[in-house]
Amino acid sequence: MNNLTDAVSALSTTQGPWMCVERGGPAQARAAALLAWDGLPLLVPDPALFAARHLGVGLGLIRHEPLPVDAPDGLSPHLPPAARVVGVPEGIFGPTLLGEAADPAAVCAAWGVDLAPDGPAVDAGCGLGVMARRMALAVAAGEREGPVLAFDRAPAMVRLARSSVHDSASVAFAPRSRRELAPFGPALPPLPAGAVEWAVGDALRPPLLPGSVAWLHIGNLLDMVPEGPAAVLSALTPALMPGGLLTLSTPFDEEAAPLPGGGPDPVAELSAALREAGLHEVTSQDPVPWLIREYDRGWRILLCRCVAARLPLRPSGARGRR
Repeated sequence: MNNLTDAVSALSTTQGPWMCVERGGPAQARAAALLAWDGLPLLVPDPALFAARHLGVGLGLIRHEPLPVDAPDGLSPHLPPAARVVGVPEGIFGPTLLGEAADPAAVCAAWGVDLAPDGPAVDAGCGLGVMARRMALAVAAGEREGPVLAFDRAPAMVRLARSSVHDSASVAFAPRSRRELAPFGPALPPLPAGAVEWAVGDALRPPLLPGSVAWLHIGNLLDMVPEGPAAVLSALTPALMPGGLLTLSTPFDEEAAPLPGGGPDPVAELSAALREAGLHEVTSQDPVPWLIREYDRGWRILLCRCVAARLPLRPSGARGRR
């Protein structure tokens, strides 16, 4: 099941603007030259080398890289509030723990539905596919039109996201300790196959046709990429169509404790990176709490900044009637 195969079947029915990074051009037209792992197209530069390094394919190995999640339990932030707060005492963060405060995904999803034009929606660096699910639900509800795409550089993460979005289960499980899984309330309802198109791809070399995406989301990824926010935005922004919307959330999570007057202002850095990418900031919200369970030790709350920014309909400085 995990062997590399031709990706023809994986892309034969695609409606999204995938691009083959290795050879250029639409992925569907290049399907015969692509590789897939467990049904997931590897839309990365040199996919055979990528598969050897990250999956052990061709080397006689079985390699499993750690899932790139921010905490040991990446599931609980995305379960219904009633499921995730069992046994949590009330406290200063009561509204967050009780699900009364909107999380970053909910904030950005509302902006996307209200502000993004119809057309392809992409969850870049999708993680567990939280935003991809919300995008697909918006399409199913008739709130917007267009295919939904999701990709992440970690193959195992994309497979987990695909399973969490499409596979049915009566109960979800989350780590109670390092060696124990415990029932964690009802699972989120599954979506039909085809509601989301999945692929393995790199945010710094995104597998997307230029000018093809109506709504692009970057969820809690900027602080995980060593190259920094400017590199991620400059790589992904060209995929937006004129008038397209970018939504993003980032916790500016760092190991070092903040000091008064110490270091650059991450909010100012992000705003500068957005302007450099040619985006106009439409709205923002800060702080937005993001709740993460850490085994049986309790909960961690990251304070995120959420931003919606638009690519102008015409290049800055272009002349014409308003």
